[in-house]
Amino acid sequence: MQKFFTFFRSALSFVLVLILNEAIGQCPNYPSMRQTFHTVDIGTYVKGYLEYLPPDYNSNTPHPLIIYFHGAGEVGNGTPSSLCNLLTAANTFDIPFPERIEQPSFSPSVTYNGHNYSYVIMSPQYFKYDFAGNQYPRAQDVEAVINYALATYGNKIDRNRIYLTGMSTGANMIVDYATSSLARASNVAGLYSVSLCILTPVSGTSNIANANLPYWGVHCMSDNSGCDFAFHQNWVNAINSNSPPPNPLAKLTGLSCSDHNAWNTAYDPTFTDGGLNFFNWAIQYSRSFALPAKLKGYSVRLDKSKAIVEWTTTNETNTSKFILERAGANQDFEIIAETAAAGISSTDKRYAMVDDQPNAGVNLYRLSLVNIDGRKEYFDIKKLNNPTGWSGIVSVPNPVKVTMNVYLTLERKERVNIQLFDLNGRLLKEIKKDFYPGVTENKIDVSALSHGTYLLRVTGETSTVNKKIMIN
Repeated sequence: MQKFFTFFRSALSFVLVLILNEAIGQCPNYPSMRQTFHTVDIGTYVKGYLEYLPPDYNSNTPHPLIIYFHGAGEVGNGTPSSLCNLLTAANTFDIPFPERIEQPSFSPSVTYNGHNYSYVIMSPQYFKYDFAGNQYPRAQDVEAVINYALATYGNKIDRNRIYLTGMSTGANMIVDYATSSLARASNVAGLYSVSLCILTPVSGTSNIANANLPYWGVHCMSDNSGCDFAFHQNWVNAINSNSPPPNPLAKLTGLSCSDHNAWNTAYDPTFTDGGLNFFNWAIQYSRSFALPAKLKGYSVRLDKSKAIVEWTTTNETNTSKFILERAGANQDFEIIAETAAAGISSTDKRYAMVDDQPNAGVNLYRLSLVNIDGRKEYFDIKKLNNPTGWSGIVSVPNPVKVTMNVYLTLERKERVNIQLFDLNGRLLKEIKKDFYPGVTENKIDVSALSHGTYLLRVTGETSTVNKKIMIN
C-alpha cells in the first residue's frame, strides 16, 4: 500500500508540474523561457506559434523577422504543451531551431555595414503533414503566416527584411511558397532551406531566379531517409540554370552526416560557410518596398457612441482601397468597412471610416491598404475604450489601485482641467489641456499616494464635476 501511495504522489506531482508549466508558459526542462506561447488559427493548418522578441524590441528601430517552419515530427494543435514539441523533440539528439533559441549562449543579433540588427523570430506550428493524403500546409499557409506577422508586428519589424527558413517538410513549405509565383518570391528577402524533402519534379524555379531571391540550402550528403542530397542539389541547379541566373546564385552546403538531421548544425550560430552563419548571411539581403502611401494624423476617437477612424495620406502610388478591421481584446479581427483609395496623388487626402456600433469595452482597429497589384500593407493597431455605465460627463472606476482612469465625454472641443486633491485641499495631480468631442481615457499614476479618500474635480468650460475617490 505504501508503494502505491508513493507512486500516486509521484504521478500527481508530475501532472501538477505539467499543468503549472503550461499555465505560466514553460516547457519541461526550460524553467525560464525566452519564447512565448501564442495559440491562434492562421490559415488552414497553423494553430499557434512560439515567439522570440529581442531585448531591444521596443526601440524605435524596426527588426528583421525570421519565420521558421518545423518538420513533420513536431506537428501539434498550438496549445502551450503542444508548442513545446517544437523544442523538445522525441529524439533527444535533435536540436531544432526553437531549442537553439533557448540556449543561454544564443544571441540572434548581428552587425552589418555598421548597423546593429536583432531578429524577431516566429516558429508557427501546423497540425498535420499528410503528403500521401494531400493534406499538408503549402504556399498559401506560408503566405497567411507572413500576412499575420505584418498585421501583428506593424512597424516593429522591417518589411524589407523578412526571411523564411524550415527543416525537412518545413523546408518544403518555404520552397513551395517561393516557387509558386514571382510576387511571392519577391515578397521575402531570403530562403534558408534545411534538409529539403520535395520528391516531386523540380518546378517554378524561374520565380526564385527572376526575383533574385537569395537561397541557401544545407543538407547531409549521405542522407539515408529517402530525401537524398542529390534531390536538393537538383533544385539548386535548376534555380541557377535560369536565364538570366539569379543574383546571388543559389548555393547548397553539404554536411558530412549520414541521416536526415542537418538542422543540428544548420541552426548552430558557430556553423558558417564562406565565413558567415545563417544570421549574418541573411542580413546582407533586403528588399526595397516603397510604401504606396504615407500616412499622418492616423487616429481613432469616440463621438456620440460611434468610433471614428481618421487619417491623411501625403502621397499615394498605385493604391486601390483601404480596409478597416475591428477586434475585441481577443484580437479576432473582422472587416467592418472599406473605402476607395486615391490611386495616385501627391497632395494631402483625408479619409475617415465610421464604426456605428463599437463593442462595449476594448476595441482594436486595424487599418490596411490594398495596392493595385493586390499587395496588402498594414498600419498600426489603434485601441479605443468604449466604457459603459457613464454618470454625467465623467466616469472613474472606483476604488483605484496604482492607476486612476478618468473617462471624459464631451459634445464639443473644450478646455478641461482634471485635478486630484487630498481631503485637506492640497492639489496632488493635475491634467490641463484641450479635449476633443467624444470619449477620452486619461491615466493618472497614484501608486505613490497613501490609501484613503481623495477628491477628483473635473472643470470644463460649461460644468464642474466632483467625485470622491478611494485609493487602496
